[in-house]
Amino acid sequence: MRWERVSWWAGNGNGHGNGKGNEAGPSSLKEQREEERELSRAGGPSRCNSQHGCRIVNRRCNTTTIISSSSSSSRRRRRSTWTLRGGSRAWASQSAVICVGLCLLLLVTASTAQRKASLEKRFERLKNLSLIPALGDPARFVDHRDRTSLLSRILIPRVPESAGSKKVLDALKEPFEALNKDAKSLGWHVQTLPFETKTPHGNKKMTNLVITKNPASPRRLTLAAHYDSKVLPRGFLGATDSAAPCAIIVDTAIALDAALDKAERRYAKEGKGKGSDVTLQLIFFDGEEAYGQWTHTDSIYGSKDLASNWTRSAHSPPHAPPVGAARLSQARFASERPVRSIDTIEHLVLLDLLGASHPQIPPYFPGTSWLNTRLSEAQKRLQQELLFWPPNQTPNRHDEKWFGGHAWGGIEDDHLPFLANGVPILHLIPTPFPAVWHTMKDDASALDYGTNYGWTMLMRLFVAEYLNLAAADLEQAPRANRQREEVREELLERQVQQGQRIEMGRLNAETEAEAEAHKAQPLRARDVDDLTLFG
Repeated sequence: MRWERVSWWAGNGNGHGNGKGNEAGPSSLKEQREEERELSRAGGPSRCNSQHGCRIVNRRCNTTTIISSSSSSSRRRRRSTWTLRGGSRAWASQSAVICVGLCLLLLVTASTAQRKASLEKRFERLKNLSLIPALGDPARFVDHRDRTSLLSRILIPRVPESAGSKKVLDALKEPFEALNKDAKSLGWHVQTLPFETKTPHGNKKMTNLVITKNPASPRRLTLAAHYDSKVLPRGFLGATDSAAPCAIIVDTAIALDAALDKAERRYAKEGKGKGSDVTLQLIFFDGEEAYGQWTHTDSIYGSKDLASNWTRSAHSPPHAPPVGAARLSQARFASERPVRSIDTIEHLVLLDLLGASHPQIPPYFPGTSWLNTRLSEAQKRLQQELLFWPPNQTPNRHDEKWFGGHAWGGIEDDHLPFLANGVPILHLIPTPFPAVWHTMKDDASALDYGTNYGWTMLMRLFVAEYLNLAAADLEQAPRANRQREEVREELLERQVQQGQRIEMGRLNAETEAEAEAHKAQPLRARDVDDLTLFG
C-alpha cells in the first residue's frame, strides 16, 4: 500500500486558509509537529490544504477517507481513531512480512543443513589407501625436474593471445583427447571457449578450457585453476601461479579416469540410479592476471566471461541416456525444468599458488569448512599409511599439516563471479602467499616435488571419496592405467628413435633483453619460451 503525501490543513475557523495556526488548527507548532509524527508513523499523509480537513488517498484500493475539521477536539479525536486503525493494519502487515521472512530463513537454513548432511554422508572413507598411489606415478605430470612432464612443458610464458598460451592450452587438452581416441575409455567432453574482452592493452582474445567427464550428469564437482601468466614482469613463469595447480588437476583426472569409467558402467548395469549422479569437471581459466594494477575490471577475465555465459544458458538433462557415455537409468537425469548451467556446479574447488613447500590453507568460507576438514583428515590418513610423500622421501615431514588456522580478510580470485551466483566455493590457496608470489623467482626453483606429489595423492583421494567411487572401481583402474602408460612409453620411444627428441625452445624475443641482464645466472626454465615433447 502506497500513500499519496498531501499538505496539512492550515485554515481558519471559517475555512479560509491564512497559513496561521488558530483555534481551528493546531494550537501550537509543537502540537502540530506531534500530530504530523503520529500520521507519519501511521503511514498516512502529513498535511492537507482542503477546507474539509485531511484527505487520505489509498491508490491501490482507490478509496478516500475524509477527516472532518469542524473543531479541534473532533478533528484530533477522529484522527486518533484513524491512527490507531492505520497503525494496527501497518503493524499487522509488517508482522506478516517478518513472519514470512523468518519462515523462509528457517527453510533455507534447514535445506542447507540437510544438503550438507547428505553430502557428508555420501563421503564414505576408502579403507585401502594403497589404491591411491597405485593409480599411477604422478611424476609424468607434476615432476618439474623431468623435462618430459606436463608441468615442465607448461612452465613457459603464457600471456593471453600469445604463442605460449596456445601451446599450454594444447598441452592441457592432449591427455584427454588421447583418451577420447581410446575405444576402452568413455572419454571426456573437451570444450575450448574463446572470447574477446576489453583490457588496458586493448581488446584481447582469450580462451577458457572446460573438460567434463559426463556432461549429461545433473551435477558437477568442478576443479579449477588459471593457466595464464602475468604480462609484467616480462618472462614471468608463474610456477606456483598457477602451472603447478594445473598439472595437479590433470593428474587427478587422468589417474581416476579408469575408475570413473568403471563406476559409470556399474551404475548402468544396476539400472536403479544407484551411486553418485555427480560427475567430474575441470576448468582452466584464461586471463586471471591483471595487465596493470589489479582492479575489479582488470582481472579474472576468463572466470567473469564463463560465469556470465553460464548464468544465461540452461542445462537440460537429455530425455534418454546420452550416446557415447554410460547408459545410466532415466531417473538419474530426470528434471522438471532446465536449470542454469552455473547451478549444476555442486562445489567449485579453486587451486592457486600451490607447489611450494609447507603451504598453510585455512577455511575461507563457513559453508565449505567441512570440506577443509575432510582434506585435513585425508592428509593425516595418507601420512599414517606412509603414502603421502614419494617413496624415497625422508620421513622428517611425516606429520606436516597443511590445513587449519583462520583466514584474515578476503582474497580476490577466479571464484568471485561464481560465488556471486551462489556456487559453494572451496578455495585451496595458502595464507600467507608464497614468498615468490608475482616475482621472477616464481620459477621451477620455487617448486618442491614432494609437496606436488602430496597434492596429487590428496586430490585423488578427495575426489574419489567425494564421487563415491568404490574400492572395486579403484582396484580395476591400475591395470587399465598401466596399459595406457605402456602405450605412451612405447609411443615416446618410437619418436625418440625417429629423431624427434626433446629440445629446448628458443628464447622469446620479448625476454631476450631480460635474459641478457641475467647472464650471470644459470639458464632456468623461466628463460625458455617453448618446451615441446613431440617435436
